[in-house]
Amino acid sequence: MVQQRYTNIDFDDIAMYYINLNRSTKRRAEFERQSHEQGLNVTRFPAIDGRKITNELINKVLGHPRSARFKRSVLLNNRKNI
Repeated sequence: MVQQRYTNIDFDDIAMYYINLNRSTKRRAEFERQSHEQGLNVTRFPAIDGRKITNELINKVLGHPRSARFKRSVLLNNRKNI
């Protein structure tokens, strides 16, 4: 049986980012607490709340005919899938 050797990853050399909604303060705090406990340096980017995107913007962004089915599902499902 061949014994596998594992290489430790030096996370100091890797930039780490996460996305979080401004309203999700508990999730943000818990994620940052766990990251800190593990010695990880993470950078947060605020997420865009899909429920606040206007129909006009959705129509503009998803205006291509190939996006029609996805656009319809976004508009019908109150943006729960974005």
